[in-house]
Amino acid sequence: MCQNCQLVLVSLLLQTMIASLGHADQLSNHTYSGFKTPSSPRVHFVAFVAYYGPFVIPAIHVAIKGASRGNANVTFTYSTLSNPGDPSCDQFNGLVTNYLANYYYKLQEQPDVYLIVLATGCSTATAGIADLAREWDIPIVVSAGTGNELRDKRRYPSLVGFMPADYGAYSHVFRHLMDWYKWRTVSIICDPMASEMAGSYYANEYRGMCDSWARILSPKYTVFALTANLTSSASRKNALIQARAQCRVIVIITHMDRLRQTMVEAYRRNMTSPDFVYMSFCTYNVPDSFQGTPHWKRNDILDTEAGLAFESLLIITLAHPPVSVGLQSYYEAVLNASRELFNKSQPITDNGKIFGISAHTAVHVTAQVLAEKQEVDILRDGSSFAKSTRNRAFPSVDGQCKLNAKGDRDSLYAVIGITHETGQIEVADCFVNFIGKMPRSSRSYPAFQTNYHNTVS
Repeated sequence: MCQNCQLVLVSLLLQTMIASLGHADQLSNHTYSGFKTPSSPRVHFVAFVAYYGPFVIPAIHVAIKGASRGNANVTFTYSTLSNPGDPSCDQFNGLVTNYLANYYYKLQEQPDVYLIVLATGCSTATAGIADLAREWDIPIVVSAGTGNELRDKRRYPSLVGFMPADYGAYSHVFRHLMDWYKWRTVSIICDPMASEMAGSYYANEYRGMCDSWARILSPKYTVFALTANLTSSASRKNALIQARAQCRVIVIITHMDRLRQTMVEAYRRNMTSPDFVYMSFCTYNVPDSFQGTPHWKRNDILDTEAGLAFESLLIITLAHPPVSVGLQSYYEAVLNASRELFNKSQPITDNGKIFGISAHTAVHVTAQVLAEKQEVDILRDGSSFAKSTRNRAFPSVDGQCKLNAKGDRDSLYAVIGITHETGQIEVADCFVNFIGKMPRSSRSYPAFQTNYHNTVS
């Protein structure tokens, strides 16, 4: 069959499946095919693009082209289903499973096509997709999604996780700091109502974060957990008084805007001296994170007090990838792909970089595994494919992708805080797989200069 005919068939198949869903007007869809010979087996990625489509889709496009160059006897193609309500996942959750089911059963009629699912966000939607992938035993590679349930490989044996962060990981970094300073007691102020600021999709996110931190820390340390709605000055004051009555190491889990207000309250109550230590976390260190900007400055009347208060605060977050020539070349390729696909390009946002790199890595690692195996039949056994990625390190555009014994990526986490020299928030230390060293320049970070080295109740 001619190459153009094959492309037409792929396009018609996709249009038929979209129409069958009854949502054709809501879906942003893109299909790419790089057929070399009519007889070559085809590996097709069905990509569910939850967030930042203008950056993630070009990243997938670049990765597919690279996969085709590295596997001479295999054709790589992809199609995308974009989230019509980005960044809300409400509509997306109802679309993805029907879309995948239609795709799967259509492709069963084409024995030379091997299906891989690529999920790029929305944990609830991804969980539904992963349930189908388990039943069909097809590989699913997940590049974003902070839901801890996606790490359950008994439930999802064919899933490989390239997600850059999960909530439990941040508490492991904090545990390392606890051990370093020999702290044994911690107060956790949990604000589950902060979900109101993050959006309806995150209704249970903050409660899940609080539960995760308390569960991971409690076996080894004494944990005093209290729930507070940090919307008013009075509630913030009461929460701080209760936390101080237990110990001087205080973790505050809330939206970054409320964290800033609570730290100002602590400063006004003389609770930001070196006798106190404050910790928090923000999933992504970017200005437009759903959890707010992890910084004291808002250009308002609280800036001066907030800047002083933040000297007692350290924030655990996902580290940015190190700058390199290879990474810069990747960004240029993504911009070129954006022009090719959408006839326009725009500067890649910080969030676009995070989600795009992760999606690219998921495709890139899959292609590397297939190149090693020199055969594609392993994709008929999703569980075996997933096992073949475990305890491995693969080159990636941001340096190296390490997958642990469960087939989840070990990410790079950063501890950020204000420095004496600049008064700005900078990276104080980085942790890979929760193992790190205290920064040599820790004297530059006021929050590290704590007088609190033991348990005080």
